[in-house]
Amino acid sequence: MPWGEPSSDGNDEEGTESDGVRHDHVEILDAESSRAPSEFRKELLDAMKQSPPEKYKERVKQYYEELVK
Repeated sequence: MPWGEPSSDGNDEEGTESDGVRHDHVEILDAESSRAPSEFRKELLDAMKQSPPEKYKERVKQYYEELVK
């Protein structure tokens, strides 16, 4: 169950404590462990610096914001 709720069948999942909260290890990746090659990242940053046509300015901005997330 999400949010660490205990299962209804009484079986404890791995990483579940008696208080019903999961305490699994979660790895948080840094920028160096990105799957994108550095050339792609540089190309993306360079493209973000270019000015899009006025008609598409807001959509292009949203697109690049989502890519960076």
